[in-house]
Amino acid sequence: MNRRNLLIKQLDEQLMPLVAWTQGRDGCMPKGGWVRLWRKALGMTLAQLAKRAGMHPSRIVRIEEDEAKQAVTLRTLQSMANAMGGELVYAIVPKQSVRDIVEKQAYKVAQQQIERVAHSMSLENQSTTSDHLREQTISHAEKLLSQSSKHLWNEN
Repeated sequence: MNRRNLLIKQLDEQLMPLVAWTQGRDGCMPKGGWVRLWRKALGMTLAQLAKRAGMHPSRIVRIEEDEAKQAVTLRTLQSMANAMGGELVYAIVPKQSVRDIVEKQAYKVAQQQIERVAHSMSLENQSTTSDHLREQTISHAEKLLSQSSKHLWNEN
């Protein structure tokens, strides 16, 4: 197994529990944000959290509002997590496995490339069947997957 395939496999294994957790959700953040949810669950007032974080209570209000609008920084969330005895966990979670994303993109690129060739051939009265084009596309996608994946992400 090459290094890239090993990386994809390891990443998929680590992220699949998160993928499963996020599926069927309209975003993962609770209404009002995590900071407000955790603060209220802990029974902590704005003033108490502000004191623990070394901030003014109005700053906590602003942080909670900013988080709800997705305008808060990771540094600020880390500070809030620390002040509430928690830990910030940050991840980009794919909507499907990383392998599926890469394979889908390889198929898309292969299809575009095969269709360009097929179009040229049809202009020369050398068209081929749709089954043959599908087989060529799959074969070409497999070839693309065996190479570096950098070329898969160039806009065509």
